[in-house]
Amino acid sequence: MPCASAQPLVSVVVPVYNTVAYLPACLDSLAAQTYTRMEILCVNDGSTDHSLDILRAYAEKDARIRIIDQPNAGLAAARNAALDAATGEYIAGLDSDDCWEPTLLEQVVQALEPGADMVVFGAQYLLADGTKQYVKHFSALPAGAADMSPELAAAIPVAFWNKLWRRAFLEEHALRMPAGLLNEDEPFCCLACLHARRVCFAATDGYLYRVRGDSIMGAAKKKTQSLHHIRNAEFAYERFRALPAPTAAQRRLFIHWLGNLLESGVRGANEAEYAEIRTRAQAIARALSDGAPDFILDNLLHLPARRGGGLFRSCTVTCRYRRVFGIPLYHVRMRRGHLRVSLF
Repeated sequence: MPCASAQPLVSVVVPVYNTVAYLPACLDSLAAQTYTRMEILCVNDGSTDHSLDILRAYAEKDARIRIIDQPNAGLAAARNAALDAATGEYIAGLDSDDCWEPTLLEQVVQALEPGADMVVFGAQYLLADGTKQYVKHFSALPAGAADMSPELAAAIPVAFWNKLWRRAFLEEHALRMPAGLLNEDEPFCCLACLHARRVCFAATDGYLYRVRGDSIMGAAKKKTQSLHHIRNAEFAYERFRALPAPTAAQRRLFIHWLGNLLESGVRGANEAEYAEIRTRAQAIARALSDGAPDFILDNLLHLPARRGGGLFRSCTVTCRYRRVFGIPLYHVRMRRGHLRVSLF
């Protein structure tokens, strides 16, 4: 029987809600880890199946497992409960329908540089037939360690579970999941990147993300969920606005994140949702604007009244072909009224 370490280095956060079909594989993958200095915080978020029974059975065999049983309050609340109870120096996340390959945690800890605020690692899709699928977005990451920058933040996939977090860093900046929001990873990761100083990258894609049609992400793909992007943007903006003296780099990072997030929102929006996103996004852009030219803020401030209209991208003597807010764009523009050419 594995024993609980007196001082676990890593607290593994496992939110559980009605995943009885996948939970044993998840817990088995933790038991099989070659790195053992960890505690496993399983939060049963009011499951109505036999998930709690499975947790109790595994806890009897593995003293590192701690169960937090609470009424159903959602994924954010479950993760927050585990964060509040954690005692490890670092935090890792594993969703209860996913798995880790046996050496994942060992490789992530090996990549850890003292004082780094997070370690980022890759993932693979775990398909229904048990095969694995390479995911470029989560696996094509830089190597080594680097200071945080807006450019680096843009390369880091937005997810809570593909990172090792320094717990003191999360506590210092009061970083918790926003309750009541869908895709709560979005504002959490944005705010974490705003405050992070040093980031490490582990050369592993040993997180196995199970592809399920009935998961939160699977359900989101089946129906329009565009407005949650603007809600997340507004939540993060309120936290950004509360910073006593944001640096120029923090401002650039936040604006870049805002543009990417709202591009995702606009891409799947219907006309009514687009109109609401446009109004609320422009309010944020006006508040952020300092009068200087800015690619993303200019785009937000000049969003067309209806989807598919012209969208001008501010630049200086530059040719670009991109998809901006879901709209294909080939654009050349000079300021001061000289040249403006747009082909859509």
